[in-house]
Amino acid sequence: MRPGPKLSIVRRVYADGVLREFVHDPDGARPVERTVGTVVPPVESGPVEHPKEGYTWGQLIGRNVQPGDYSRPLALPLLRSSCNGSGSCCGTYHHIPCTSEDRDRIVPLMREGWNRPVPIDDIFHPAFDAHPEDPLNIVAIDGSCAFRDGDGLCAIHKTAGAQAKPQTCLSFPARLVVCGERWYGSLRPECACSARTALEGPKLSEEPVVWAQLRSSMLAVWTVPNLVLVDRGRKITRTTYRRWMEEQVAGLSTTFDPVETLFAGLHDLDMLAELPVDQGLPERGDDLLDDAWLQRADAWLAEAVGTAQAVHAQRSPARLALEWAQLCVRGLLDGHSRRMGGGRGRRADWSRRAALVTALLMHGHSLLEEPALRPALIQLIRICAVARASRAVKPLEDWDTRLEEMTTWLYLWRTLGRDVW
Repeated sequence: MRPGPKLSIVRRVYADGVLREFVHDPDGARPVERTVGTVVPPVESGPVEHPKEGYTWGQLIGRNVQPGDYSRPLALPLLRSSCNGSGSCCGTYHHIPCTSEDRDRIVPLMREGWNRPVPIDDIFHPAFDAHPEDPLNIVAIDGSCAFRDGDGLCAIHKTAGAQAKPQTCLSFPARLVVCGERWYGSLRPECACSARTALEGPKLSEEPVVWAQLRSSMLAVWTVPNLVLVDRGRKITRTTYRRWMEEQVAGLSTTFDPVETLFAGLHDLDMLAELPVDQGLPERGDDLLDDAWLQRADAWLAEAVGTAQAVHAQRSPARLALEWAQLCVRGLLDGHSRRMGGGRGRRADWSRRAALVTALLMHGHSLLEEPALRPALIQLIRICAVARASRAVKPLEDWDTRLEEMTTWLYLWRTLGRDVW
């Protein structure tokens, strides 16, 4: 859901012994394949857009970092997360951006002993035809970043340390947003590692120095507006929104039922915004996952799967995620049971992890990436519900061990299917 440039992104993939190039139009049309290395005349498209003063992303407002920002306190949640080398984040996103500085630093480091099917000098390529030098993208080999090793870890990191990696990779999945007088730190929860380390990983609050370093490197920042639009023209103050958000994070940090916890938070939000009591809501959060929503999701997935099968490698996490989601949605439409299998402890473990992943999203103010808070929360409740129901249809680890249900559905919602949900 990050606002992107108004330019077509160039993406190269190596699959089945062939290096292929696709041009992804910003309007979401099906990518166009062309010959690798095609030289396209520069177009007068202007520079690549980056967040700046007044640039909006849903309700969030982008602006340049101000001197006083560096002295603002940093609010970090008592949540856990770390990387377990699943490799899903290195292949789920269809391109990995970097700069010419990254290329000039990495290529000499990795040249010796390089044995990948794509030559090291061809790994980096222009991301936009109109800007041949910066930014760049990294070739995907068999569905993952060209630098990902078989153990799921980054070859650059293992060879020369973390600081040698592209800046995008160094900062991922960290997220910093200014809300009032504080920075709020969190993680983007779309990577499977978020769920798999939600109970075992280190607390985010135990690494304040790392967060401070990240904050000091930022040139632009997203900020929460003074008034937050809830729905139907009703607004609440930033202070009221922040307190409500922190209550949701606290509730999600202890619950075994993220769907109903968020559904209760929806009722609280309606009261804070003084919305009418009767909003046409069902009695339970799970009931928001109705056939009408599933049918919309199925129609979108059918098109998305067709595109993925044409432009992604067979083992690409992005393609496999879409194919699995389509299988699950159609199973639910056909009346498959929504009750997760396994013992009580296993079900509880999954639910706790799903709730903690959702808490990361809430603490990062990610719901404000949508135009209105209440519809975004309803979408999130449905995503939690379909993730749990999908596990009952087909556990994702049985489909692909790199992926996980809750984080995969969050990825599909936040990155690919925003206008559908």
